[in-house]
Amino acid sequence: MKGLRAAVALAAAGALALSGAAFAQQGMSQAEAMQLLTAAGMSFRDGKVLNPCQRATSPQVKFIDLNGDGRPEAVTLDHDPACYGPDPGYQSKVLVRDAAGHWQVITVMLGIFQPLGTKSRGWSDFANSSGTCHPVYRYNGRMYVPTGCGIGSAPWQAPHGPDRPTPEAAAPGPDDGLRLFPATYGRFAPLGDCARLPRVTIGAEAIQLETAAGSASFTHPNVLPNYNGPQDNSITYQLQGPGAGLTVSIEGPKLWTSGGDPLGAAERALEAVANLNRPPLQRCRP
Repeated sequence: MKGLRAAVALAAAGALALSGAAFAQQGMSQAEAMQLLTAAGMSFRDGKVLNPCQRATSPQVKFIDLNGDGRPEAVTLDHDPACYGPDPGYQSKVLVRDAAGHWQVITVMLGIFQPLGTKSRGWSDFANSSGTCHPVYRYNGRMYVPTGCGIGSAPWQAPHGPDRPTPEAAAPGPDDGLRLFPATYGRFAPLGDCARLPRVTIGAEAIQLETAAGSASFTHPNVLPNYNGPQDNSITYQLQGPGAGLTVSIEGPKLWTSGGDPLGAAERALEAVANLNRPPLQRCRP
């Protein structure tokens, strides 16, 4: 990806080495760089950077002032088809600094960040460069949300098939919760047998986990959906919010997870069974 060339490398001794010019230009210390990457869902072990799937990676970082206040936001990019799926194989996150100087994620998308020349509420718009839809992400006062297909995209076409979100899902807002995604509702379990654990129930108001290690319920607004446009037949839910908690991805009758941090007992138990390296849970038979 052009412009996202600054990478974080780990020295053999395990200390973080800032090898990218972007960090140097920002005058960031090793501790500050590690906090940014940790906020973006990365972790560190045995001298390596690990992505949310606990796979070694070399995340790329770009700093860009999205709202014109003179303080640049951060855009991270991680490439790992085994973690994010073969198409697009990339995950991008936008992070801002809070009043205490800590980085926090305000947007997660599967694909590559592509800046545009327009603005919403004073914040620069950007597009997802992957796939055929290229949804435009616009700031809604709290976070960025996808709003249909962008410039240069294939023409918008109505979704087909029972497992695709309805057209209204093209512009989810912060208060829409799970209500926009009825195609994903249902119960999922190993081999589609809901007599077995773990079970995941996706409903209009909450996602319920039932595992041998216990149960957990994640209700709106704690469940943040990440939707890549009306031509995408999948939906991803972050159970605790941007950059934290377990990620649950549904495509048709299949459900996978990818780990984050921190995780509760039920989340860890589900991740051990349904992560991207294992067979997915299946929608339960009626």
